[in-house]
Amino acid sequence: MIEVRGLTYAIRQATILHDIHMTVRQGEMIGLIGPNGSGKTTLLKSIAHLHHLPEKTIWLKERPIETYARKELARWMSVVFQDTSAAFDFTAEEIVQMGQYAHKSPKTEAERKEERARIDEAFAKLEIEKLRTRSILEMSGGQRQLVMIAKMFVQQTPIYLLDEPISALDIYYQLLVLQLLREESEKGKTILIVLHDLNLAARFCTTLALLKEGEIVQVGAPKEVLKESLLMASYDVVTTVEKNETVDAYQMLAIRPRKEE
Repeated sequence: MIEVRGLTYAIRQATILHDIHMTVRQGEMIGLIGPNGSGKTTLLKSIAHLHHLPEKTIWLKERPIETYARKELARWMSVVFQDTSAAFDFTAEEIVQMGQYAHKSPKTEAERKEERARIDEAFAKLEIEKLRTRSILEMSGGQRQLVMIAKMFVQQTPIYLLDEPISALDIYYQLLVLQLLREESEKGKTILIVLHDLNLAARFCTTLALLKEGEIVQVGAPKEVLKESLLMASYDVVTTVEKNETVDAYQMLAIRPRKEE
C-alpha cells in the first residue's frame, strides 16, 4: 500500500533520514521505535507528505504521493500529531466533526444521521462523551490526544499515521487506544505509529521498525526486533527479553545503561 524508496532527508546539511527503504502492507500495524532523534517522526511526516521530498520517493497505491491533491490524500490517510495544542476555542465535538472534511458534506437527512452516528461512535469507544461540549483549551494533554484520535476515527481513512498518540495518557487509556487500533488493523486498516514504550509496541503491533541515527536497523515481527543485542546497539541499554505468556508477547526489561559496565 505504501512504499518508501530511497528516502533521504536533511535540514541545513544535517541528515535526518538516510536511504530509507520500506514497504507497508494493508492491514499492518507498524510500530516505529528507536531512541530520541532517530528519525521516527520525520519518517512519519514524510509518509504523510508534510516534507518537501524528491519526486517518486513516497508511493501510495502505486502512485507517487506528490500526484495526490491535498483533499484526495485526506481521504486516504489521517494523521494524529504529537503536538495537540490548539489556538482556537473549539469544543471537542466541533474538532471531531472536522474529520468529515475530506468527505462530501451530507445533503440528505439520512446522510446527516449517518455522520452523527459516526461521531457518536468515536466518542463512545474512546469513552470521552463527557468531553463533548468542553473547549479544547480547557483540556489536559491526554484529553486532547483522545479527541484527536476520535477525529481520526471519524475521518475513516484506510491509513492511520500516529506520532506518540499515547504519550500523555494514563495506563487505562494507553491500553484502550492501542487495543482499538489493533482491532482496526485486523479489519484492514493500515497503521503506522511512533511509540517509545517498547513493551506496548511489541504487544500490539504486528511489525516493528527500529531506527537509529536516521537509518532502519531492523524491520520484522516483534520477536525479530526485540532482541537484546539490537536493543543494546540502538539504545545503549542492557536488557533482557522474554516471552510473557500472560499477554502472549515478547517483553523487555531494561536493566542499566551500557556505560555503567
